[in-house]
Amino acid sequence: MTIARRLVQAAGSFERYVRNTTAISPDFDDAARVSAAVMASASYEPRQLEEGAVAYAAMVALQEPTFARGLSSLAKDPSASAAFVERLKSAPEQILEAPGAWQAAGLASAALDDMGSDLLERGHAVKQAAYTIQRQPWSQQPVDEPAARLSRVKARSQAPGTLTDAETQRLLAKVVAYRSASGVAPQPAPAPAIVRGLALAAAAMLGQAGEQGADALGPLLTDLGARGCLKMAKLNLHQCLAVAGPQYEDVFCAGEHAMADTGQCIVNAARGQTARGAPTPVAQPRAAMAVSVPVALGAEAQTAYGARPSADTSGINVSDTVE
Repeated sequence: MTIARRLVQAAGSFERYVRNTTAISPDFDDAARVSAAVMASASYEPRQLEEGAVAYAAMVALQEPTFARGLSSLAKDPSASAAFVERLKSAPEQILEAPGAWQAAGLASAALDDMGSDLLERGHAVKQAAYTIQRQPWSQQPVDEPAARLSRVKARSQAPGTLTDAETQRLLAKVVAYRSASGVAPQPAPAPAIVRGLALAAAAMLGQAGEQGADALGPLLTDLGARGCLKMAKLNLHQCLAVAGPQYEDVFCAGEHAMADTGQCIVNAARGQTARGAPTPVAQPRAAMAVSVPVALGAEAQTAYGARPSADTSGINVSDTVE
């Protein structure tokens, strides 16, 4: 089973941003570390992060065996598969009728919620550091060339991320690890981003999310709540940095708006909440090539679904079988 590289790039950029940003230490001791934290926490393009949350949810959902096997049984009739995906584009909630959908929703929701909560918590710690370091002389020094710094931050906000092959492999390995998750309850009322993730997973499982079909999946990648929240988080960050003076104010901007606001947006996407606390296809440098994504299929379903794509120099090939 393959998914268009653009969607895998979005999922991977989403995971990498959260992982790198939650690694920011609140123990600031000089201006260089403040600058690095600001740039790292600002390094996402809102539209790609929105798509990435849905795509990541889709990849996690495919690690739920009952859901993956149920979808594989629909793949025998190409015309019926295409018609089903077309219906999902306008009514993605229909995917909740699939076997295992509620369990897959719970798994995907828990994954996004954990990531958003971690980022939110670290953002609060960084924000608190702005108050902690105020008495240190270096933190009271003005930021060098603030206008140029803001321009660099805005440029980071407009540049979609890309993944190396090694980063793609890391993403797939992390996704496969969700197969061992235990104690995740079925999601009683999945959020729109999670429902769209499950619908995207179905499109991929039914052969409708490859390079040729990716652009047509726009309706499944759009979560208006997440989009508005992420845009507002970025606007708040830019406005905060525009009026910031000393170094400790940059720390506040990064913690409050780049990290905590963004983390809250991810939590909202996972839980279906409205934004809280906030005043409310790009060409890649390499040829587009679909990526083979691991799926939690049992041996019998693997046989019914058919052989997975063979390995080549352009794709990623990971075993789909759950022992």
